[in-house]
Amino acid sequence: MNAIFEWSHVSTNYYWWRWYNTATSATMTRQPNLSMPQDLLIAKLKLINVDEPYIIDTIARYKIDEKLDKDMLRSIGNIVNAKAGRTSISFEQGGKFDLQLANPTLENRRGISANTARTVAENAIPEYMPPDNTQLVFDKIRLEYENGGSTES
Repeated sequence: MNAIFEWSHVSTNYYWWRWYNTATSATMTRQPNLSMPQDLLIAKLKLINVDEPYIIDTIARYKIDEKLDKDMLRSIGNIVNAKAGRTSISFEQGGKFDLQLANPTLENRRGISANTARTVAENAIPEYMPPDNTQLVFDKIRLEYENGGSTES
């Protein structure tokens, strides 16, 4: 086995955590929809075969095909990923994928307002959602934080 994947090389004193403020998040939640739907809709869920056509189509749909191409894809176990500069995408079995269009600004200590965040998200929907009459409804904004470190210097 390759030495990179042996457990003896893994730090045992590294930790990572994520938290969010539930009180702040509660003020940025939509009102519940208590009305009955006019038509009964049925969601048909299925796993997606993550093959080359699916990956190429997804990369093209999000307009990152000029930055990433199929020759950049690497497979690690059941995950396929590609990265070029600030843009990266990774696919898991079943069709789930994570897309990063830019690096976060880690030096920023003042976040944008909830209204600005919602406006940015609403403007991104027509650009990045598939044109299949998908309708998204604002649910909530959850302010998350994460951090990590090691006990060794």
